[in-house]
Formats: sequence, structure tokens, C-alpha cells
Amino acid sequence: MAAKLMQRCYRLFGVSSPLCIRTNAMCVGSKRVLSRAPSQIPLASLSFTERTDKLSVPEPEYRAPSNREEMEGLIGSAATTEDLLHLRELHPVNANQAALIITRLSRMVAEQKLEPGSILEDARFHQLLQLVHTEKPNSHFLNDPVIAMQMSSAASPLYKQALELAEQFSPEDTRRIVTALAFQNRRSVSLLRALSYHLVQKHFTLSTNLLLDVAFAFGKLNFHQTQVFQKIALDLHPRVAEMAHGDVVRCLKSFAFLKWLNLPLFEAFAQYTVDNGNKFSPASLSNVVLAFARLNFQPSCAEAFFGTIHERLEDHLDSLDPYLLVDLVWSLCVLQQAKALHLRKVLAPEFRTRFLGDQSPKGHNYRLKMIHINSAACLERAGYDGPLLPREALGLQELQGERKTTPLQSSLKETLKSIAGEEKARFEVATVFGWQLDAEMVLNADNQALPIADFDAPHLLQPTGSKPLPPGARRLAFVRWEFPNFSSRSKDLLGRFAMARRHLQLAGFLLVDVPYYEWLDLKSEWQRTAFLRDRMNKAVAEDMAK
Repeated sequence: MAAKLMQRCYRLFGVSSPLCIRTNAMCVGSKRVLSRAPSQIPLASLSFTERTDKLSVPEPEYRAPSNREEMEGLIGSAATTEDLLHLRELHPVNANQAALIITRLSRMVAEQKLEPGSILEDARFHQLLQLVHTEKPNSHFLNDPVIAMQMSSAASPLYKQALELAEQFSPEDTRRIVTALAFQNRRSVSLLRALSYHLVQKHFTLSTNLLLDVAFAFGKLNFHQTQVFQKIALDLHPRVAEMAHGDVVRCLKSFAFLKWLNLPLFEAFAQYTVDNGNKFSPASLSNVVLAFARLNFQPSCAEAFFGTIHERLEDHLDSLDPYLLVDLVWSLCVLQQAKALHLRKVLAPEFRTRFLGDQSPKGHNYRLKMIHINSAACLERAGYDGPLLPREALGLQELQGERKTTPLQSSLKETLKSIAGEEKARFEVATVFGWQLDAEMVLNADNQALPIADFDAPHLLQPTGSKPLPPGARRLAFVRWEFPNFSSRSKDLLGRFAMARRHLQLAGFLLVDVPYYEWLDLKSEWQRTAFLRDRMNKAVAEDMAK
């Protein structure tokens, strides 16, 4: 039963297995047609230097039919489900025609009250599904709710049976299912939980490739399971020295995407990089730095590690893809390891032009990173003499887009209004440093709030007031930290947000941190008000003690 279910899973998700790889020869008229199952694509061999959401199975070879109208007429005139499925064997079928056949099948099942099980198990049906996924029909076929319903109904029985039989799966079966789910971007939480539970409970020795593929699949599906991550890290740690450098990069990227920092494993990866730096390509080394920066990981061998990074990359910066170069320099800024030559390279007018003029979402993301790099140059590199971004390029509002207000954001704003009032606080403050404040206030030497609009604000793109701050006055910045801002199962900020905090302090703000794990425990307005007042007093006291 389990073997049969595995076979059906592989066919549905377009992943082959030893159970279903076979070659069938079929006679059609006087011609002999050879039909093969899709070849397996080992996940451990995939390159992670490309975006994982671009991964897909190879597109099947397509030969255009000689008469499109004739083919569509055959689809429309087919009397039985077998006639429809047989068309796939007789004629080349493109994605639009595959969508038509699936639509016709689903309507035929509904109208004639047929049992869909035999169709869902038919290899020809799954070949049609595969064609729709890889070639992509025209939008009016792709968005057809009947097609979507048919695909969903095909997947649902398999999920249900897999939940019942997960205990019988071998680790290899589990690997194949989770990677198949990852390829098709099917995030069934209940199934993933069941597979994770039995994978951890069984005391098998898992291969390195299997561990890497599970890490990839969970990262692709954004599925967090602490025990599985702990097992992967524990099993991989003693094998790091024997791993291929490509596997090291792929594992680092998977863990970084999942925001999971296992200190012993990452320390081992850092030492591996020091010992084998000459084996890494410039792009691979860049990806190691990106992974460390996302998790704000500073290895204990930092001097040797970053020495290796700088030595291997210094002469290859011009050969990197421009977007990867920005990612690399931004990550070095996060880790406080960016040199003047890195800053000059990406802030130079001839390089930055391509990013400042890009109005796409990707362009906005990289413009924001350029602003962060510019802030690092201004705030953290004493003696840096340029170039820098022009001030008009430092606007933040257009780069952030529309964001849904969170419960923490709205309740924090309401509480601050009750404390300071509208005139003595500025809300949702977009700074020229590329970071947004939830609010800011100005306190005088007696800790009394002042009308904020009266004073000069060099951190704003378009300052409103002109008065300098009075002697002894301080700027307070209120910054909320949401659940996604932290490493998984931790109260440590991810690298991006650690850099934000550092930059705001260097810009002269006293920070009032409002982390979700403390704020959401406050149930009344009185508690929230007391919390903020206490945090404000502590920020001022710490500043006075310096």
C-alpha cells in the first residue's frame, strides 16, 4: 500500500522513483511510441546561487501540431475519458491543449457522475498536469477554476493517505515526498508535520545528501520544525570536514533562509571556509557571507575568516554579477567588515545609476540596500571621503510600498499618542538612513516633551523646523521589533535589523526598543503606558551614565 502511494505521489508531483521509473512501448496504428517516466532530478546537486523559486523540472520537448483546429475538435468531440487520455498518445499536445483536456475530463466526470480515482491514477493524466506546470498555458487556461479544482482534488487524496501511512515511509521515501512538495510549492503543513515526526523518531543513519535535501525542501516551503533542524545540524556537524564546498554553501543558504542559527555547525562552516577558501568560487564565497549576514553570525575565527574572504574576493569584485555585488557589500556592512574599496565600488556614479533608476520591486529592494550601504559609509567609516549617494536618492517612502498595519504597530501608536499627544511626537518617520521609526520625540534636559516640528531634523529628507535642539535635549526613537525580525527560536535580531539599530544609535537617537514578545503580554493601556515610560527613562539614564 505504501509503495503504491509513493508511486502515485511521484507521478502527481513530477518526481520519479525506483518504484516508477519504467519504459513502456505502445503500438499506435503502424507506429511505435516510446513513453518514459520523467527522470529524477537530485536535489543535492542543484545550484543554490540561483533563486530557489526559479527551480523547476526541465520543460518537455514541444512539437507544434500541424493543425490546431483539428486537435481542438478532437478534444471537443471525445465521447469518453479514455478517448481524451488516448489523445496524449496519438498527438503532440501543448500546454493549452493539455488544459483543455483536463477541463473536459473534469466536466465529463461531473456530468456523467464517474469515479475519478482511475483518472487520478492514470500516468497520462499526470503527464498532462506536468505539461501545464512546465509550459504554462495562456492565462485564461491557467486561471480556469475547474483546472485548479481538478489539480487540488488530485492532491487531496494523496495527502490524506500519506498522513495515514507516514509511519511506514523510509527516510528515502520521506526525502522524495518533501522534495516533490518543494518543487510544486505545495505546503501541506499537516503532511510535513507527520513526515517530520517520523523522520526524527526513527533512529536511522541519514546520508548527507538526504539531510541537505530535507533542509532545502523545508526552506523552500518555509516550514519550521525545530527537532528536524536540530537533527540535521547534529548529524552534519561531524561530517563538515568531508563535505564538498558546494554542499556547504547550499546548507548555509537553507539554514539562513529558515533563520535557523546553530552555533556549532556555523562555527564548523566558518573554519571549513578558512581551510578550503581556494576551492570556493567568488560567487560561492559571496553566498557564504550573505548567509552569515542574514543571521548576524560573527564566527569566533572572525579575523581568519574575513581575511580569507577579502583575500579571495578583492581581485574578483568586477567579475561578480552587479546585484550579487550589492548583496555582498550590503552583507559586509551588516557584519561591519566593509572596506572603503567596497563602498566606493557600489556607490560610484557609474555603478549606482542602474539601480537608482529601476522602478521595479526588485529595483526598489536594491535601492534600499544602496541607501543602507550609504549610511554605513557615513556613520561607520570614519575618514571615508566618498563617493556617496545624492541626497535626493535617499527617499524611503516610495521604496517600502503598502504595508499592512500590525497589531503591535497600531497599539504602540495609540499608546504614544496618549503619552505625548499629536504635537510632541512624529509617527512613521522615514529617515535618510534607509530605516523607518515608528515614532520620535524630543525631550528637554528635564525630560519634558517638546513640540517636535519646531526643531531641525537632518535625518528627514525634507526637514520642517529650523531651530537647533536646546542644550541637554535628546531625540528618542521608538522602534518596534516584530516576530519575523528575529532568528528562529531566539531573541536575537537578524542581521538587517541589528544594523538598523546600530545605525540609528550612531545617528544620535536614544532607542526605545519595543519587542513583540514583551509588548503583546501587556493587556491593558495602563500597562503599555507604564512600559513605554519605563523604557524612556532607562534610555535617558543610560545616556546620562556614559
